[in-house]
Amino acid sequence: MNESSKTLKKRFNIIDFLLIVLIIAALISVLLRNDVTSALNVGQKKTNIEYTFIVENIRDISCDKFAEGKEFLLQSNEKSIGTLTSYEVLPYEQFMELSNGEIVKSQVPNRYNLKGTVKTQVQKGNDGYYLDDNVFLSAGSTFYVKFDILYFMITVISVNEVPAS
Repeated sequence: MNESSKTLKKRFNIIDFLLIVLIIAALISVLLRNDVTSALNVGQKKTNIEYTFIVENIRDISCDKFAEGKEFLLQSNEKSIGTLTSYEVLPYEQFMELSNGEIVKSQVPNRYNLKGTVKTQVQKGNDGYYLDDNVFLSAGSTFYVKFDILYFMITVISVNEVPAS
């Protein structure tokens, strides 16, 4: 055998360099096009917000458990979604049909709506606000929440940015 065939060296040339640069550019363009950076919370800034929520049709015993300064947790992963800053208890009303066919709004005894405000810090993306684990937060969102020993569903009414305190 020929000794020169055994000692072949692999050299890095300009074509290899161009291929590597093209592959990196393609990966970056795919990430940017598919908005993967926002899914990974890259380039998003933290923002302080307050959101207003409502819990409907709960008992007075449950209303007594609420207290300002307590933390709301998602039931699914027990991560914080904010701290209760204020709340008010309202009577629960529903529409009822009378025997003559008339529909009236009536208060239901021993049942209440609870409306409150929660303050938290979220990621602000191009399309809105995100809690931890990329949970989108907007008016109309519903969350299953754990609060103290209570488990219930909240419906977000509004979301507002607030200055850092």
